[in-house]
Amino acid sequence: MSSITLTPIVSAVAAATTQPGTYSFSSIATGGLSNAITWSTTGGSIISAGVWTSPTTVGSYTITATSAEENSVAVSTTVTISKPVITAQSVSKTVCAGYSTTLQTVANYADSYQWTLPSLASNYSGTTTSALVLTNMTTDDSGSYSCTVSNQAGTVTSNSMTLKVVNGGTAPTISNPGNATVWTTQTATFSTSASSGVGTMSYQWYKNTTGSTDIASSTKIAGATKSIYTTGALSTTDNGTYFFATVTDSDCTSTVQTTSAALLTVNDPINGVPAGVPPSIITQPTGQTGTSNGSATFSVTASGTGTLSYQWYYIPYTASTATSYTTMSSTAGIAISGATRSSYTVSSDDSWYNDGDQFYVLITNDYGQAVSNKATLAVGAGIQLQIDDQPQAVYIASLGQAAFTVNATCTDCTPAYQWYYWMAPGTSTATALTDSSSATATGLSGATISGSTSSSVTISNTPTTASGGILYVVVTSTDGSSTISGTHSLTSNKAGLFVGSVGSIGASGTGNGLCNTSGTAWILNGTAPGTGSAATSTSYAPYQDTTDCQVEMTNNQGGEKAAIFWPTLVSAAKFSVSFTVQIAHTYTIADGFTLVLADPSSGATTSAVGTTGSGLGAQGIPGFVLGFDTYYNADINDPSVPYLGVGRGETALWENPWSFVNTHLVGKYNSVLTDFYNNLSEYASSTHDYVVTVDSGVMTVMMDGYEVFSGSVTLPQSAYLGFTASTGGSTEEVIISKLTATVSQP
Repeated sequence: MSSITLTPIVSAVAAATTQPGTYSFSSIATGGLSNAITWSTTGGSIISAGVWTSPTTVGSYTITATSAEENSVAVSTTVTISKPVITAQSVSKTVCAGYSTTLQTVANYADSYQWTLPSLASNYSGTTTSALVLTNMTTDDSGSYSCTVSNQAGTVTSNSMTLKVVNGGTAPTISNPGNATVWTTQTATFSTSASSGVGTMSYQWYKNTTGSTDIASSTKIAGATKSIYTTGALSTTDNGTYFFATVTDSDCTSTVQTTSAALLTVNDPINGVPAGVPPSIITQPTGQTGTSNGSATFSVTASGTGTLSYQWYYIPYTASTATSYTTMSSTAGIAISGATRSSYTVSSDDSWYNDGDQFYVLITNDYGQAVSNKATLAVGAGIQLQIDDQPQAVYIASLGQAAFTVNATCTDCTPAYQWYYWMAPGTSTATALTDSSSATATGLSGATISGSTSSSVTISNTPTTASGGILYVVVTSTDGSSTISGTHSLTSNKAGLFVGSVGSIGASGTGNGLCNTSGTAWILNGTAPGTGSAATSTSYAPYQDTTDCQVEMTNNQGGEKAAIFWPTLVSAAKFSVSFTVQIAHTYTIADGFTLVLADPSSGATTSAVGTTGSGLGAQGIPGFVLGFDTYYNADINDPSVPYLGVGRGETALWENPWSFVNTHLVGKYNSVLTDFYNNLSEYASSTHDYVVTVDSGVMTVMMDGYEVFSGSVTLPQSAYLGFTASTGGSTEEVIISKLTATVSQP
């Protein structure tokens, strides 16, 4: 008798994990007389034809085919039986009476669905399907909804979501996108927003070359369905293109509104000399999931002048203390040797192939640098949180309802959630939320909380004392009851809660933003600032001149540092600040200045002031920093100075690295600002005008009418806006004036 062999088992099971049922298996024996096969299993029952009836108990089971003529010849396969696993859930929402909405729960391994509704809910259909459709809704349909998904191995219940149905409702107020002027290879960003509406808005962007807002004669931009749209790398062929958006309120008034058209201008060159453009990231790296013995690839797409260089970094997972929000965001990471391409593949052979590790890439060219978002590696059943699925800030009226949602996924596991809350300013610990009809967490007394351990938490009857508060969620991989071994909990981004006003900056009405001296006034800190108020003479820094509505930050003395802050917290989600800075010097330009969004949830206060010298007065202040460095450091002909830098103020993250750098600034003299000693007229006793705008996570910085930065930024949810300046051994005078600012709801 010749040698008997068996082919690998072929299974009718579509995946290694499935629900209880009956499945067929096959294998072919060769080399024997009868080539007969016997079948066995570690659970359930299997007949001679290889048809397996699985158990109804969750677990992994082995199916084995054995040669009937030679018992030592056998092949096996493993199948895991699972109860349903929910992969997508509905979120809390507010809609208008008379309208329709659909709630949906998506699950793998599901046999049946059963929705639980408020006792008075009516006009619904599909209570035993994954989608629940409610039509012609009334206020009786308000309440908590959930869905139970079942198969023979068990059941799992979705998170509860709160539906609020209101009478009436007004059409939303929308904002118009602004014109954009960029250089070739840069990207351009256009944004709109809707406020005062009731439901969830939907967006669609269009473009044309006429400036019309007629949809029929315009091109619909595929995938441009958010309130903000960023183009790809641009060329002069894009010059003269117009962009506009439609905003639809399908949950309430059914209105479709159209923004005005914004003009895109693409410049190349300046006075016959092409502008060097630093890198711009077009496609950010996204989180990846890999098996415990596999690999995962992270990639980025970027544009910029000339050759782009890449260096990937990783941040090893570190456990966070949830109540103090100590996360890996305070770590700069470690450069990966040889990871110098636009993509990087990490495998289980690498020492840093661990669940929860983060990866990002630094991109450089001759004109600056850009740093990508951090992307998380989920190994096995590890949690995956993508940037777009993070909780977002919520803006509501006093005693209104706020809903915060996160979307976490993992492989063959069930995410577990715990929401936390704390109040600004300056608190360093948070409170774990619990479901309650009368919340007692700081700033939430009297509110009703539901869903504190689900993917969507709802706060009803929210008091104005909660405005400026912060929420976040910690997500853990579980098997339905306990944490899965080898996985790590992840902490989401912070999300702000604003009740009523979103805050304001500077004087209101006809005044100027730096004229305030009584009531709410700017707080001045520095070398000799007085006591929480304006200094009394120009011999002090900073010094507030209320006659000319300006602040002298430094005054040509060495070793100076100064910081000014507006004392009222504002939402950093959508704002615009314009200001003028005059820099003068007696010998050499010193160090520069910054715009700061100080983060009280990370410990920043309005009494903060950073280090002297190249810290620009901001190093050591937790929060977001937009810096303009004017010091040549070692080389008086250093072509990188002056430069714009975007980054963080924490000491460990200061310039470590700047998340964006532009060393090719173009000013009002229509030339590149480099080589100070040969072009001192550009900065010696010169004045430049700046406009900084933020909308939907994208910041645009204009200097003298030229775009010097536009890109995605991570900002504090609520912040103190301020400015800093500093000198070291050299001296300069920095005067800020003509400040105006607006803060609005996105």
